[in-house]
Amino acid sequence: MKKEKAILLSYAAGIIDGEGSITFHHDNSFLTRRNRKKTETWYPRITVKMNDGKVINFLFGLFGGRISIGRDLRKGIFPSFTWEIHCQKAAKIAKKLLPFLRTKKKQAELIIRFQLRVDVGKKKYIVGKYWHKGIPSYEVEKRRSLALELKRLNADNIHIPAGLTTEQVKRTKVLMRQSKLIGKKNNKIYEF
Repeated sequence: MKKEKAILLSYAAGIIDGEGSITFHHDNSFLTRRNRKKTETWYPRITVKMNDGKVINFLFGLFGGRISIGRDLRKGIFPSFTWEIHCQKAAKIAKKLLPFLRTKKKQAELIIRFQLRVDVGKKKYIVGKYWHKGIPSYEVEKRRSLALELKRLNADNIHIPAGLTTEQVKRTKVLMRQSKLIGKKNNKIYEF
């Protein structure tokens, strides 16, 4: 049974590595219950968007979450389906998939670290002795820095496959610069 579970998890990790994204959803309209003060919040999120409903159903069956249909339903456009999972569940899934992930391993580690801070914070700031003060600004700032680190990781994660000719690599780099995917201070292109 463990071998079958490992096979399913490795398949899911491959889907998320290739077609998925590991990000944070940012919401700055969250009002705390105690003092009605607006606080910035971030939620770990794993999403996969594809045209193949079987793969989306597989992820939903394995992990739960939510499925939605793409909004672009013009004539001749095949519908896309999105599977997504948020918050604690996303971090738990990232932890299960960690040994199998390749390109999104650092992103998964980051949302696990983030959720650990949130879980500790819930005990300390929501039900603990500091419940009446809300989340302190230094904790909000630390969460913001983790979210920005994940954003940077996703922007830096550009890879050019090894099978391209020299001319194709040059053309790819030009197109990437034109699309503003690279060219900023931290962005890199990795060649295999």
